[in-house]
Amino acid sequence: MNFDIKADYLSVTDHFPNHSARPIIGITGNFGKYGCQLAEGYYASIEAAGGIPLVIPPSDNLLLLLSMLDRIDGLMLSGGADINPLYFGEDPLPALGEINPKRDRSELLLIQLAYDRQIPMLGICRGIQSLAIALGGTVHQDLRTAMPEPTPLLKHDQEMPRGVPSHYVTAEPNSIVARLLGERFAVNSVHHQAVADPGNRFRTTAYAADGVIEAIESNEKEKHRRRTMAPRMLFARRRQEPVPPLPLVCGRSRIVSPRRSHASPDCDARFPHRYTHVL
Repeated sequence: MNFDIKADYLSVTDHFPNHSARPIIGITGNFGKYGCQLAEGYYASIEAAGGIPLVIPPSDNLLLLLSMLDRIDGLMLSGGADINPLYFGEDPLPALGEINPKRDRSELLLIQLAYDRQIPMLGICRGIQSLAIALGGTVHQDLRTAMPEPTPLLKHDQEMPRGVPSHYVTAEPNSIVARLLGERFAVNSVHHQAVADPGNRFRTTAYAADGVIEAIESNEKEKHRRRTMAPRMLFARRRQEPVPPLPLVCGRSRIVSPRRSHASPDCDARFPHRYTHVL
């Protein structure tokens, strides 16, 4: 380890320009015993893909969320606990896992506000459920409850190391997921919930062999399409390389000017702040 701070300082200040602009990608933080926390894979992936990770702690302050959205170019929704089913009109089932009320309201509002602004979004694990619920879909509170015996069901909550793929996924031929990873690929699997109905704003683009939804993508016309995706994904720790679609999300975020504060002229009249120029 180098303890020569002066040498580090000089290495980036003895020439100009000394850096290039990068998109700022907000990542929703989890909330636990010690407050806001986030696994390394999320922010390391964003950094490796060419973005600047910015952790967003849960907050009930709507003005803070609005101001924060004015400053990011993309949004990643991280994994975590189950979502309170009252938010999608259901009572809790016995197999419902731990919920995180500190995150639920804040995150669901954040998604809707980001959607209005055409901010590219990527949901991972809990994030796929959050996207679906916030934008009109529904989720299975528990896969085995939704698909009781003798219905075949894969082991979606693996007990092997999380970096090891545990089952195959099949993607729709013309989807973003298929373009990035192929039409059949192996994934890790650490979930007991899944999207039941993606709603009108999404289409299902990848399934497990038992029919469980593994990825959804924006279902809007090209002019108004948000780079909104929700796959389950891995991070290649050995090579320290991000796994798609992180490079795509960071790349698409560059379409939006950093620190944007003005709406596109052809935005929806219902949302005077809506951005329509982001893919």
